[in-house]
Amino acid sequence: MGDEGFLGLSTTTVVLGLVAVTVTAVAAAAAWRFRVWQRFGKSRVVVVSPIKKKSKSSLDISDPSLSALEALRNEAAVTFDPANNSHEQLLEDLWALLKPDVPRDGRVSDQWTEIGFQGRDPATDFRGMGVLSLKNIVYFARHFPEDVARVMRPANDPFAYPFAAAGINLTAHLFQLLKEHTELLSMIFPGEGEDVLGIFAELFCEEWIAFDDYYQLQIKAYLKAGNEPCMAIMEFNRIRTQFFTAQLGVWTRRLKLKDGHVGSILRRRNIARTQMTSIAANGSANGNANGGAVLTGSAWPNDAASSSSAASSPVKTPSFANL
Repeated sequence: MGDEGFLGLSTTTVVLGLVAVTVTAVAAAAAWRFRVWQRFGKSRVVVVSPIKKKSKSSLDISDPSLSALEALRNEAAVTFDPANNSHEQLLEDLWALLKPDVPRDGRVSDQWTEIGFQGRDPATDFRGMGVLSLKNIVYFARHFPEDVARVMRPANDPFAYPFAAAGINLTAHLFQLLKEHTELLSMIFPGEGEDVLGIFAELFCEEWIAFDDYYQLQIKAYLKAGNEPCMAIMEFNRIRTQFFTAQLGVWTRRLKLKDGHVGSILRRRNIARTQMTSIAANGSANGNANGGAVLTGSAWPNDAASSSSAASSPVKTPSFANL
């Protein structure tokens, strides 16, 4: 016979029965408390939602800044279309600005490689950043002729890199950096109604000039280390990445200093350059006296940027090494 307990039941059976009764009682009590809460205490309950990590796009970004990013994204998405006359005209303008005295032997030509395109038809190079990159390069060629002449080195120069391809590449990298670090947008595009493309083009040009200074320093060190001059161009991507990483540090420092005038400087310089171009094209009342004026400057001087008008007080773009 097994061990018998209460009312002839085994000890194990009695224990299991007591456990079942206890569980039932606890469940009933919980159900009762839930019904009381539903009727009387619901309004006093605070619902705690999961904590969500702040995304970069939520870090104190004004609506105009987000609109600016969207405008850049839309322009970059516009594919170069050979059937679009305005797109083709931009290409022709670029050739005329860079090779004013050199006739081209056709729309599709090996001569495009002379200004840094990869093949006979430059339209195929704009697949990544669309018309945005072409507009940036044309802006640089039109408003910074002295810097362009310095950047466009002979192909056999170890300090040279393909001009047009570099412009497309730098546009993509600059746009990507702003897209990933949206906290910088409010410093560059501070207000509504801005000429977003004009301000971005101005920033692009100043960054290209600073990049070229940095590139030359890096290639000098590369050659001094005994490396082959013919392989110097292979360092381009590495140097570009290093440059923008360092620039991000500069921008972040200025953001922490609440340096909000950067976008204003870029806007005023863009307006001034546009006006100068208009004067040069149409002729001024005083016999086109200002037609050849070139406005230079940087919105990122050595932590001492002036908020004065760029048109009246231009500042020479500093070498990146001095930032």
